[in-house]
Amino acid sequence: MILPMTLNQGRHANNKCLYSLLPVILISVLLSCNAVEQKTFLQQVAVVPDTLQIDNAYDTLVTGAKGTKLFFEKSSFVLPDGSVPKGKVSIVLKECYGLADMMRENLSTTQNGQLLQTRGMVHVAAFAGEQELQLKKGKKFVIHFPKDTADRKQPMNLFYGQTGADGNINWQVDSATLLRPTAFLRNLMYTIWQECDSTWPETFSFKSKKDTSVFDYFYKHFDNTKLKAANDIINKTFDASFTLTKQGKITNIKVEEVVYDNKRNRQVLPTKPDPYFYEYISELPEIEPFWGMTRRSGAVPVEVGCNFHIEIGLYPPGYQDMESYRQAFYQKYTGSVDSTTTINSMNEAELNWYVFSASRLGWINCDYFWEAPGEKINYAVKVDPAAKPNVRLIFRQAKSIMAGTLEGDRYVFKEVPAGQDIKIVAISFKDSKPMLAISETRTGKQLFDQLKYKDFTIAELEKQLNVP
Repeated sequence: MILPMTLNQGRHANNKCLYSLLPVILISVLLSCNAVEQKTFLQQVAVVPDTLQIDNAYDTLVTGAKGTKLFFEKSSFVLPDGSVPKGKVSIVLKECYGLADMMRENLSTTQNGQLLQTRGMVHVAAFAGEQELQLKKGKKFVIHFPKDTADRKQPMNLFYGQTGADGNINWQVDSATLLRPTAFLRNLMYTIWQECDSTWPETFSFKSKKDTSVFDYFYKHFDNTKLKAANDIINKTFDASFTLTKQGKITNIKVEEVVYDNKRNRQVLPTKPDPYFYEYISELPEIEPFWGMTRRSGAVPVEVGCNFHIEIGLYPPGYQDMESYRQAFYQKYTGSVDSTTTINSMNEAELNWYVFSASRLGWINCDYFWEAPGEKINYAVKVDPAAKPNVRLIFRQAKSIMAGTLEGDRYVFKEVPAGQDIKIVAISFKDSKPMLAISETRTGKQLFDQLKYKDFTIAELEKQLNVP
């Protein structure tokens, strides 16, 4: 039984206050940190989190200030000793969608040296009072990263952050949520049987699986591994038709790839659909036959034609099968209990969010691998090692940040794509005072030695980094 969902977008008042005063606080820190070390400085300028209260006894959907949505099933959290926490649980959420926020959190976007393009990074932690909680073994939670306006159809993956000895995060892909081609059934309908005087209002259902909708069964059991060329059918639409016999058997299957223009005019393409479509449709369980009404015989099962659309997209597995999430989502956003509406509404959610099923707390990243063209080089920036520099490369053609390593009097960035427009962002300390240098250049084999430092404020950092 699904317990009632609660929606809590409230935040502690002191967090609101801190957030509104953040520029003043940070400027004060920057102007008066004569004795701070770099680590302490980064802690002081870190992004202020939201604190979202939930009840561990209920399925709950919460939303962060920047649009991140988190869904937790009831009993998701336990104390380190495995016991159940009492009272409210605080979800502490940091959202980093802008480059300035990522710099303030000392983040970068690489996996084992390979560049990633990010659509956002968040840090999720849970507390009962002062005690930090863990996800209960076997539990997952659903995370929604809001999509920006650029490249909304780009397939993304989920990554978890691992902090190395140098303080930099190396992102590891969540293999359980690797994107896979997934087929969704659309507009399944009967063709009108001409010999009937009238028809019963019909819905598709299985003979032996009364509690399973045909729509649910289709996407849950579609085996993408059997597709001959999976990546060739992404974002394509297929029209399928078959005959449903009086006994509920499927015959005369036909599948065509189609495209529709803005006026919904249909064009059949001369491609040969993947043979797995035929195999899969033919192996669907027996469907309840169609009943027609005649004056002579009354209600009788009749043989009818059926047609529907198959739409193929790249989706991360996991969250669609979490029944509590699906129930909570359509109750919150549609108020409907119809399974067709459920699937449609979830697909509408995917237009606005990247949706994943996550198995870890901590730093979580929504990324894809950036296949930058051209030669890979080692790029170096000259620095004063005594000034405790922290240098990042920000690529203009991708939302990607790269960390380097200090080698003598230079920061070295390895396997960098050559000929890329970049911003070099460096924070160093002069007499224990933080200084900022931002330079625009292009990656090449020459040593860059033109960093010019000056006092800075967070507002200036935001302006420099978050404006294209």
